[in-house]
Amino acid sequence: DIALDIPVEFQKSVRTVYYIWMAHIIALIFNFIGALTYFLTSHEYGRFPYSRITLPLSILLLFVFPMISFLCWFRPLYKALAHDNEFNMKMFLFFCILQLGGNIMFCLGIGDFSCGILNGSLVITLEGDAALPVGIFMIVVGSMFGMLALMNIGVMYVCGRWLVRMVMAKRQGISARLALIETDAEEGTDQEIK
Repeated sequence: DIALDIPVEFQKSVRTVYYIWMAHIIALIFNFIGALTYFLTSHEYGRFPYSRITLPLSILLLFVFPMISFLCWFRPLYKALAHDNEFNMKMFLFFCILQLGGNIMFCLGIGDFSCGILNGSLVITLEGDAALPVGIFMIVVGSMFGMLALMNIGVMYVCGRWLVRMVMAKRQGISARLALIETDAEEGTDQEIK
């Protein structure tokens, strides 16, 4: 529960990241629909043999990505902010960078992983009634991933600033403890360090 676990100053940001995670799942659903139409359209015209790979990969991504991204992407951020944990924040940023790379690949349609802008523009070049709307839909799906890539950059910027604050706060805490130890050693007293 975000309201109970996360400090007040981070609650809005965690909710925003959760909505971005949900938007990734919606984009994957649209990617599956686009890959299905790409498969049907390319086979109708006898072109683009790679569309046979795009459809199974989109199905795999649709079922595997939400679970993995929740465990490796959203959950570490939640734990990092709920428990002030630097390791989980680093883990979140690492997987966020990987996801940014994936979003850029999905946006452009590099390879056979997604519909993307390049694959959509190739489908538009086909002659036929279904090619134009399918190609436009694929370009829209690629644009969705492009917007998600921009959102990932924003999230990485904000979370990177949080990580710097966490590290600085810990360093200041260590410096304060060392200063207390030095004054105790100089005075010859043993005060309890909290």
